[in-house]
Formats: sequence, C-alpha cells, structure tokens
Amino acid sequence: MNIKKIISKSNQTGLMLGAVLLTTLTGCVGYVDSPRAEVYAPAPVVVVQDDYVYYPDYEVYYSGSRRQYFYMDGGAFVARPAPRGVSVNVLFASPSVRMNFHDSPAISGTFFTARTER
Repeated sequence: MNIKKIISKSNQTGLMLGAVLLTTLTGCVGYVDSPRAEVYAPAPVVVVQDDYVYYPDYEVYYSGSRRQYFYMDGGAFVARPAPRGVSVNVLFASPSVRMNFHDSPAISGTFFTARTER
C-alpha cells in the first residue's frame, strides 16, 4: 500500500509541476516583444517639364505648367501672373511659336535669340 501512495503522490506532483510549467510558458508567449522594423520609402520624384509658347508681337513667353508670363521689364527678365500691356485673350489670339526648350527662357538664353530673330 505504501508503494501505491508513493506512485500516486509522484503522479500528482508531476501533474502539478507540468501544469505550473505549462501555465508559465504559455503566459510568457503573449508578452514576447517581436523586433520592429521601420520601412522608409522616399517620396517619388515628379519632374514636370516646362512648356513655353512665345508671342513675338508682344515679346512674351507663356508657361502653361507654371501659368506665368515671362518678359523683359526694365532690362530684367521677369515672371508675372499676367502679360504686360495686353489682355490674355488678345495675346492668345495673336501669332505664337511653341518653343522647344524646357527651362526658363532666362536660363536657356532663348529669349534674346527670339527677339533678335524677329
């Protein structure tokens, strides 16, 4: 009878120890913090090419992408929201030349070429 009590007692102890171990390990799994990785994606670069139309009668360039008019004013090349000395409707109805450059006329030097070719 003593052997049965010892085996029974060891089974209960083993079962109890197993339950405690299982509970401990299961509880830890929920608190394990996984490594965090930050993902960096640079913003896309958008390049918009300028499109210039030259109005030789008024010596004015217009950029549709910038929605600005470029012309000489007092010896300096300026960009303005409206053309000088003429309404937009009259300017757009006048003869024009689509320019084949994609930077500012002041940078490309085309402004002076267009004036002298006139």
